[in-house]
Amino acid sequence: MIVYVFAWKPTNFLNNFSSTYIDADAEAFWKSNPTLWNKYRPIGNALMEEKFNEQTIISYNGSTVTLVNNDKEYTVTFASMKSIEDTFLTSDPLGDYNWSESIKSAIRHENVKLYRAVDLQRK
Repeated sequence: MIVYVFAWKPTNFLNNFSSTYIDADAEAFWKSNPTLWNKYRPIGNALMEEKFNEQTIISYNGSTVTLVNNDKEYTVTFASMKSIEDTFLTSDPLGDYNWSESIKSAIRHENVKLYRAVDLQRK
């Protein structure tokens, strides 16, 4: 008589299920947002010259995406949907402002510091 014993590890099952869930959500996000803007200069291991720069998706597979901008082409794998949402914007954050391109460029290169005007007059 032959007895087969199957060991089921719920943690592996849950990890695979979670990975599939992230991949499906990420693919839906990439598909519905073919153009994105980076919130920060580093994206994964790629360092951008500018923040708020337009990134165009050229391919994706699950949570791995290949993007291109005016500077470089790069591939990044994200661990969660939160990390994707924390990295990208779905619209140009500077697009609604009627500022010159030189001002927008200074903001993108982080050469602009924002200060609050303070009334120094004492009453």
